[in-house]
Amino acid sequence: MESSSLDINLVLTTISTVSAVVAAYISYRAVKENKTNILLLQRNETANELRHLYCKFQIEYETFYISEYLEKQEVLMSSKYFVEPSLFEKFTLLLVKLHRLEKNSKSNQPIDDLLKEIELLFKQVLPSSRLDR
Repeated sequence: MESSSLDINLVLTTISTVSAVVAAYISYRAVKENKTNILLLQRNETANELRHLYCKFQIEYETFYISEYLEKQEVLMSSKYFVEPSLFEKFTLLLVKLHRLEKNSKSNQPIDDLLKEIELLFKQVLPSSRLDR
């Protein structure tokens, strides 16, 4: 009789251990998934602001003044903490070139090469696919 009680306790202990392992694994997967999605809202906002700037740049082209878009600049600069460092460097370089374009446009200096550089930089930093994948 004692042996059957011992067998039941062993089975219950085994089931309890397996269920604890499964629960720990599910928790681990949830944390890992949330870690990748936690900054998705900020990344999407950055991508939308960048796309908006690019559309305005294409429309206004030679008369595009980045100083008229301070909020968009702020969003790009605040992305330092949730985008790749190399991408953030490109954001910074893009903003520097856009400011240079504004300065050169206002002082009637040549801007053709600068426009091409900015167009290329925009294409490098714009997301090519959805950010949640």
